Amino acid sequence: MKYIIQIPSLFGIAAVLVGCVTPPAYKIETSAALKPSSFTMIDKRTDTEKLGGSRSRLITSCEYGITDLSEAEIEPPRLVVLQRRLQAEDSIANRLSGKVIEINSFKIIRNYQIPLRNMVHKNKTGALEKALTTGCFAGPEIEGSYLVKDNPQGLPSFTIILRAKIDGHQYNVKHFETAASIDYARPTAENNVFPIILERSIDKFISEISNRSGV
Repeated sequence: MKYIIQIPSLFGIAAVLVGCVTPPAYKIETSAALKPSSFTMIDKRTDTEKLGGSRSRLITSCEYGITDLSEAEIEPPRLVVLQRRLQAEDSIANRLSGKVIEINSFKIIRNYQIPLRNMVHKNKTGALEKALTTGCFAGPEIEGSYLVKDNPQGLPSFTIILRAKIDGHQYNVKHFETAASIDYARPTAENNVFPIILERSIDKFISEISNRSGV
């Protein structure tokens, strides 16, 4: 006997994907700079990182439900958001005046693993069916995962990893935050929490720059 497990899509529709489908983008409210940037930002991210994509659609996979958000999934692009924010902070813009900021990585990882599995479990009644939809949990060796103590309810989450270099100094920022439900994490939701989560991750970067002497 064969079991066909239908996986719900992030938008509530089970579908067979043919070709490339561009997912809706998270809209970030940001104002264009009123004056020229005081610093230079160089994008050194890999093409693979910029491409992003779903890690796995196999429900038993340790990386099921985890997505690396691509450049097309954030408007305006994340580096534009970062550049405008740094320039808007006068004290930071002054500290960075004439400097070069190398962005080596700026990953935004969305984790729907537990909520998606729970959605599938609701429609399965037999022990075998439930077993077929239960896989391994993303451990700490997987980027975008989390410790149970940090997210005991298994809520949708975002992990933002920013690695940069300024004047030879390395900056490594990691920010983790959850949404109350998938409804508050969808890019199509008017009140989605992603913009504020992205802002808080940039706050951490600004704090590191402020606390670093010589910058």
